[in-house]
Amino acid sequence: MGKTERPINTRLIENEQRLTPVYDVLEIVGEAGTGTTSTGLVLAELHDARFISIGDIVGKINQGIWQGRLLEDGRELNVAIDKKVDRLGQLIIRNALPQYPNTNGRRPVVVDSRMGAYFAIKGKQEAEEKGQPFPNVVKIKLTADEDVRISRLSEREGISKEEIRRITTRRDTMDSETYRKLQGQDVASNNFFDLIVDNSNLNVDQTVSSINQWLKRNNYVK
Repeated sequence: MGKTERPINTRLIENEQRLTPVYDVLEIVGEAGTGTTSTGLVLAELHDARFISIGDIVGKINQGIWQGRLLEDGRELNVAIDKKVDRLGQLIIRNALPQYPNTNGRRPVVVDSRMGAYFAIKGKQEAEEKGQPFPNVVKIKLTADEDVRISRLSEREGISKEEIRRITTRRDTMDSETYRKLQGQDVASNNFFDLIVDNSNLNVDQTVSSINQWLKRNNYVK
C-alpha cells in the first residue's frame, strides 16, 4: 500500500458530512491501485477514527522485505514473518474493543491491510471459541479493473506500465500464496466482505461517498 503521509483530500473532508461510527474497526482491503490508503485516510478523518496502515508498520519493521511504495519482489513466505503480521493485525483489532483501557477512551480504527479480512475472521473464530468479546468489525473490499490499477500505479510511481504490471502481478501472486498458507484458502474471496466497491470509474471522493452511504444505510455510522 501507499505511504500514509499521502495528502488527504481536504475538499471532500470540508464538503462531506462528519459521521459518528458505531463500528469498532473498519478494515479496508484491496490490491495495489485500488486506493485503499487514500480512501482509508479520508474515512478516518470524517469518522474521527485512528488510521493504521499494516503495510507501513511492517515496512518499518522489515526494511529488507518491504521495499518503498511498492513491493518489488513480493513478501517472502517466511513463517515467522507471517505470524508476526498475524499477531499485529489481531492486536490492532482487539485493542479497538470499547472496554479496552486507553488514554483517549473509545476511538474506532480504520485499518488499511491487505490481510484485514483474514485477521477479522480468524480473530472472531478464536474469540468465540474462548467465549471472549470481539469488536464490531466491518470488512470493505475495493476493486478496480487491472488496466485501471496499472494506470494509477504507473502515474503515482513514475514507472512504466509494463514494469508496474510485472511488479504487481508478482506481488498479487505471492500475496495469494501467503493467504492460502495461513488460512487454507484464498482470503481474497468475496465471501469474506460486508461491502465490495468497484471504483474503476470512481475517484476517491466518489468512493468515500459510496462507502459512507452504505455505512449509514446499515447503521454502522450515525
